[in-house]
Amino acid sequence: PPPPVEGQQKDLKWNLAVIQLFSSEGMDTFIRVLQKLNSILIQPWRLHVNMGTTLHRVTTISMARCTLTLLKTMLTELLRGGSFEFKDMRVPSALISLHMLLCSITLSGRLDSDEQKIQNDIVDILLTFTQGVNEKLTISEETLANNTWSLMLKEVLSSVLRIPEGFFSGLILLSELLPLPLPMQTTQVIEPHDLSVALNTRKLWSMHLHVQAKLLQEIVRSFSGSTCQPIQHMLRRICVQLCDLASPTALLIMRTVLDLLVEDLQSNPEDKEKQYTGQTTRLLALFDALASHKACKLAILHLINGTAKGDEKYTEVFLELLSLMQTPGENIIHQQCAEYLASILQSFCDQDIALILPSSSESTLSELEQLSNSLPGKELMASICDCLIETVINAESSYTCLLTCIRTMMFLTEHNYGFYHLKSSLAKHCGALQTVLKRIVSSFSKDTGELASSFLDFMRQILNSDPLGCCGDDGSLVEVDGSHPTRTLGLSTAELKYQLQTKEETPENLLLELEKLVLVMYLSLKNNIFI
Repeated sequence: PPPPVEGQQKDLKWNLAVIQLFSSEGMDTFIRVLQKLNSILIQPWRLHVNMGTTLHRVTTISMARCTLTLLKTMLTELLRGGSFEFKDMRVPSALISLHMLLCSITLSGRLDSDEQKIQNDIVDILLTFTQGVNEKLTISEETLANNTWSLMLKEVLSSVLRIPEGFFSGLILLSELLPLPLPMQTTQVIEPHDLSVALNTRKLWSMHLHVQAKLLQEIVRSFSGSTCQPIQHMLRRICVQLCDLASPTALLIMRTVLDLLVEDLQSNPEDKEKQYTGQTTRLLALFDALASHKACKLAILHLINGTAKGDEKYTEVFLELLSLMQTPGENIIHQQCAEYLASILQSFCDQDIALILPSSSESTLSELEQLSNSLPGKELMASICDCLIETVINAESSYTCLLTCIRTMMFLTEHNYGFYHLKSSLAKHCGALQTVLKRIVSSFSKDTGELASSFLDFMRQILNSDPLGCCGDDGSLVEVDGSHPTRTLGLSTAELKYQLQTKEETPENLLLELEKLVLVMYLSLKNNIFI
């Protein structure tokens, strides 16, 4: 049918034609055509050969496109409004197989225009099943589990793990079906009605996905240990999309990832020393990738706080991970785990990774409320600061881990809440800054120049002439002026000198030497010379 024109009456002859086509067993005919196409294409696809001659390929693509177009038109008409329940799962099954056969690409390849149109048609047809939900019906667990939306989702999720050759295609298809993460990228002004529809759609997706929680958990568990980079990338993308829908799906996904970490760390007998494996590294890499996204990060912070019943184990495993980071051994896997953990802590301490940003025009929260919604609680923050200090003074910590920790501490100096806990940790580890300074000066080279520069910036940032703060005695957030306080805590010159003081050498000499080395490196790089 032609596209509707605003202001003109709708011609119902097209609706009648679709209904007559369906009554004449048109649906069964289209399904058999797709199944026949799949049976013809599966053998050459498994042998990694082309579809045959150019004529044969054009015929196959044309037949697939025509069938999909008619099928899409028919289902759109049937499922509009939710009055008709279509539960024939042969349609999504055939579409999933066709997507695997025609839309699978090499790692560096891309779909041509015809194949891209086929993929778009398949996604559009599967999305028509989401229209078959009658909003007038009372929503219950039973109605959610048996409506067309849930049945389609169950078929798609089940197909992801059905056969190994369909792993990657299934993940791509699932990602294409899910809504994109917020904020919406658009050049036009979003109307309030459109915004309401978009948010309601995301809630409905979350509700229907929650019914299929076991399948989602199985997918995350099955692919979390994969060494295949494309599958890892798609898994992270899907996890971010799921977490961004609503809090229930975010908690479901992040609880699954944390459960995997708990199982891995508890896999060794208690009387034996923990041996970290490649699986530990891959799990932490996934955890690190997800922690850098706002919805995932907030779900993690909620779980590791251990406030809900049964979540205490997540607090324990987080503290165990902190101890892993503080004592990196010579084992390369252990060092990689420590580097991933340092990156995770950096995301946790970054106040810009939050659902509500300070620059948001719609934000009605004060700066302190925003910090409380984007940073760990005071008990965890104290443990994190202690871990950061102990990591930087450990001579076995890698350069990458050291640099990440310095940058994380710079994040914490941006506000009184973080600076209070950081200063408390420095007081407990007297001489920590001097240890770091001495290590940087003694091992200075072209490769460590960035670390030296970051450390000098950190030194400048922790100095503050105004010693007044806005933190209570217990490190909790206390508002000074009643609105948006700036950082007022800081180390005095005498306190900083005490932290850097040694019996062998004055801190002034070490700092001057470091500044001189950084300046020499800068001038040498500017002239493309470095000795």
